[in-house]
Amino acid sequence: GYPIIHGGGPGQMEASAKGAKQAGGKSVGLCLHLGRKETVSVTHDVSIWFDDFSPRIDTFRHLSKVAMVFFPGGIGSLHEATSAIDHIMQKKAPVRPIIFFEPDADNPFWHGFFQWLNDTVIKNGLLKAEEIHFVKIARSVDELVGFIQEAKTKSKS
Repeated sequence: GYPIIHGGGPGQMEASAKGAKQAGGKSVGLCLHLGRKETVSVTHDVSIWFDDFSPRIDTFRHLSKVAMVFFPGGIGSLHEATSAIDHIMQKKAPVRPIIFFEPDADNPFWHGFFQWLNDTVIKNGLLKAEEIHFVKIARSVDELVGFIQEAKTKSKS
């Protein structure tokens, strides 16, 4: 029952689009011209193209009403995640979970980012942990789904 909004590319983005379709849901690809050959999933229902990250990030934030989930990715994924966190902290976007998914417990992808947040940013007083109470780490699919279902329940009340 969740519309899936993703980057429109291969890999996890394509898998989420296929999952949405199999479940009878809708999929929206927010595709980005990167200056190289773009590979776009043909499985999504709507494709919206962007030339820059900024309007794409704004669109992600605008369309993501319940939660935002970040799978392992590159600089763009981290940029989009931290931008979403920053906008919520500044009260420019509604509070909703920003969820980082860790698919491999033996090789945690987001560990370094959270270690930096805790050991450098929070430790040096540049951020308080309670300011990012909405940031979650999901270490299993069940935990991820639970976070989203909890957020959907809260958004209805």
